[in-house]
Amino acid sequence: MQHLETTVAREAGTATVTFIGEGGECVEVTLQDTDQESDERQLIARAKATMIHLTAFGTRDGGGSVNAYDALSNGNLDLGAPLMEEPSPPPANEKPVNE
Repeated sequence: MQHLETTVAREAGTATVTFIGEGGECVEVTLQDTDQESDERQLIARAKATMIHLTAFGTRDGGGSVNAYDALSNGNLDLGAPLMEEPSPPPANEKPVNE
């Protein structure tokens, strides 16, 4: 889908962000917005992050995320934002907390 436009609609504690593409294709993400303090840019960023998190559950063919970059993305791919940091494993000589 070639993205053309993004709209935000608010109603009774929710916000719906709609990404509109060529030929009338669209993807809608409905978010909780009970405090109504988020501006449209924040809501769009949250919607993008939600869609990125969904890709972690697999693609249509049942595979994983498209690639490691997309899997680690924070949803701001167009803004050149850094990737989210992966948690590093504990050092080999460190004992687990529950022991």
